[in-house]
Amino acid sequence: MTGEATGEGYPSGIPVSEHPVVMWSEAGETRYARWRSESGAPPPRRVVIADDRMKADAAYRLVCDGTALLWRGDFQNARQLL
Repeated sequence: MTGEATGEGYPSGIPVSEHPVVMWSEAGETRYARWRSESGAPPPRRVVIADDRMKADAAYRLVCDGTALLWRGDFQNARQLL
């Protein structure tokens, strides 16, 4: 199914398909990306931008609440946070 989006979570002008979409806010703009999961997991309901300034306790608390972290920083620091 394709067409103009009118449902919740889809902005006007974004094509609707059978693929789920994940949304987040960054730099005052709402961003969208197609969600892909090999295991069939649904997209997270909430996405938060994370970077080198995020403390491990804050990251852990967010993840335990079901929030996804979108990393914007150095790969090595992301690995260490995990």
